[in-house]
Amino acid sequence: MNSVPRPDPVRLSLPLAQRIDHVCDQFEAAWRKARTTGQPPRIEDYLSATRESDRSSLLRELILLEVHHRRHVGEDPRPEEYRARFSTLDRDWLTTALRAEAVPRSDPSPTGPSQPEMPGEPTGPYIPIEGDQNQPRFFGNYELLEKIGQGGMGVVYKARQRGLKRVVALKMILSGSDAGPQELARFRREAEALGHLSHPNIVPIYDVGEHEGRAYFSLEYIEGGSLARRLDATPWPARRAAALVETLARAVHVAHKAGLVHRDLKPANILLTADATPKITDFGLAKRVDGDSGLTASNAIMGTPSYMAPEQAKGKTKDVGPAADIYALGATLYELLTGRPPFKAETPLDTIAQVHGEDPAPPRSLYSKVPRDLEAICLKCLEKEPRRRYASALALAIDLRRFLDGEAVRARRVRFWHPAFKWAGRNRMLAILIVAAILGSCLGIVAPRRSPLDGDYRPPQPVQQIKPTTKSPNAKWESSRRAYDPSTHGRSP
Repeated sequence: MNSVPRPDPVRLSLPLAQRIDHVCDQFEAAWRKARTTGQPPRIEDYLSATRESDRSSLLRELILLEVHHRRHVGEDPRPEEYRARFSTLDRDWLTTALRAEAVPRSDPSPTGPSQPEMPGEPTGPYIPIEGDQNQPRFFGNYELLEKIGQGGMGVVYKARQRGLKRVVALKMILSGSDAGPQELARFRREAEALGHLSHPNIVPIYDVGEHEGRAYFSLEYIEGGSLARRLDATPWPARRAAALVETLARAVHVAHKAGLVHRDLKPANILLTADATPKITDFGLAKRVDGDSGLTASNAIMGTPSYMAPEQAKGKTKDVGPAADIYALGATLYELLTGRPPFKAETPLDTIAQVHGEDPAPPRSLYSKVPRDLEAICLKCLEKEPRRRYASALALAIDLRRFLDGEAVRARRVRFWHPAFKWAGRNRMLAILIVAAILGSCLGIVAPRRSPLDGDYRPPQPVQQIKPTTKSPNAKWESSRRAYDPSTHGRSP
C-alpha cells in the first residue's frame, strides 16, 4: 500500500506534536468561524508558532486541513498552487497527499471488497491516516462516517458501531502500526483513565481494541461539538459562566478522587450536548495522583500554554497535581467572563513566559460587568502558588454555588494593593531597592529648609573675622588713671 510521503522522516517529539496539535486546533476553529465571516485563515499566519526547523511538519498538517475545508466548500485546490506558496515543500508528498485527499468515500476499500452505501450517510473526501494512502470506509466493527478531529498523536472519526447500531466517536492512534511504545502506552493510558471514571459530565468510553495493528477506542459521540466552537471573543453572562464551571469542577473532583489529574483542561476538551450539558474529554495527558507512569520526562511541558498552571509550564511534572486542574478551570472561567484567556501571546513560548512572570489582568479591567465576587473566585484559581488556590475542585464548585445563590463567597476580593504585594514577593531585591529609594527621598523632603518667602526668614550672615588688637605702651597707665579718676568713680573700668 502506498503511503503519503513525509517531508521530514524524523519522528516528532511529544512536545512538538502537542504544539502542532494546538496550532491545528486553532486553525480548524478559524475555518469554522470562516463559515460565517467569509474570511478563511491563511496557513502563513500560523507557521510562526514553531521553530523554523520544525515548520515542515506543521506545514504538512495545515495543508491537509486546509485542503479538507476548501473541498468541503466546493473549491478544488491544486498542487501547483501550494508549490507557488511554499517553494520548499516536497513536491512528491504534495502531489500524493492531494490525490489521497480526493479519493471519494464511495470508492472500494483497498483492503477488501466494497461495502454497500448506507442510505442517508454524508459523503465527502477521505483524510488519510498517517501511513495509509486512504482510510477504508470500514474499520473492524465500525463504519466511518466522517472525520471530526485530528491532533498530534490521534485522529477521531464519527462512526457507527455496526453490531449495536449506535453512533460513536472512534479514536485511533494517528501513526497506526508505526507507533512507538510510548505513544501506544499513552494511548492506552487514556482509555484506562476513562474506564475508571463514571460521571454524567465526563465522556464515557464504550470499547477498547486493536484492528490491523492500530489501537483504538470508542467514546460517546457528542453532537454539539466543543466549548471552543461556542467562544467568539464575546463575554458570557456571569451566572451562565459560573454555572458551567461549577458543573465542570464537580466532574473534575470525581476524577481527582479516582486518582487522576487531567492536565489538559481547556474549552477544546469540553464537549457540549444538544442541550448544552458539558462533558470533559481527552484524558490523553492524564496523570495518576499517586505517581506518574514514567511516560513523562521530568522536564517535559505538558498541556496547552494558555490554560496550564505555572508549575506545569515549568515542566515540573512531579509538582503537577489537582491544583493544576483548578488553575485550568479558572483559566476557562476567565475566558468565559472576558472573551479571552488570561495569557495569550504570539507564540506558545511567549505565552509560557507570561504564565511564569506576569499576573493576569483582573477580569473587571477587561469587562466591567463582571461581578466582584466572581472575579475574586476566578483570580483565586489563577494564583501562581498552588497552595493559594482552592484546596480542591469541590471547594471551587461550592464557592461558585455560593455566588449563584447570592451568598458570601470564601474568595477574598482583590484590593488595589494586592498586585503590588504579589510583584514584590516575586522580585524581593528590586522591591527592597525601590522602597529604600522612596524612604531616602522622604527623608530629604522632611529636613527643614527656610525659604525667602517665609515671613521670619533671615538671610545667612557672613562670618566676621576678629582681628587681634595691638595694646599701646600706655595701656597699663591709662587703666590705673581710670580707676582713680573721680569722674569715673562707681563705674566699671
